[in-house]
Amino acid sequence: MMKVTSVCLGLVRAILTSQAVLQLVIILLACASANAQVTPNGSLNTTVSQSNNNFTITNGNRIGNNLFHSFSQFSVSTNGSAFFNNASDIQNIFSRVTGGNISNIDGLIKANGSANLFLLNPSGIIFGANAKLNIGGQNSIREWRQHRLTSWEFVAAAR
Repeated sequence: MMKVTSVCLGLVRAILTSQAVLQLVIILLACASANAQVTPNGSLNTTVSQSNNNFTITNGNRIGNNLFHSFSQFSVSTNGSAFFNNASDIQNIFSRVTGGNISNIDGLIKANGSANLFLLNPSGIIFGANAKLNIGGQNSIREWRQHRLTSWEFVAAAR
């Protein structure tokens, strides 16, 4: 978020000096939308649908009662949500974020049933004042530095 904010402010200053108002509006809209992004990285069968700042996450790769997801970005804005719409017999949801950006969570993360949710991001995860978890099982939100899996190990486990 800090990188996005400083880049956005730099662009705003440059545009104000050139007085290109339309460009300013486009950049401000892009900066505002950077707060809420749940984007699959394509390495697994994860599907994400979006309605405003609400994301529904489906599919993924299932092995037994474990479900694997992989994202390039995972951030949920205030009043937004990320809903893992898993089958009721899933016991564990393993989700990684590989895009190199911090995950900013200031909305709701939820899953079906009693699934445990593991969200791993080597760049970090920041919870805002409005962050909520509605997970039936346990949740483990941690940085990869604490629990490192290589990309190969994660994808191999999901196949």
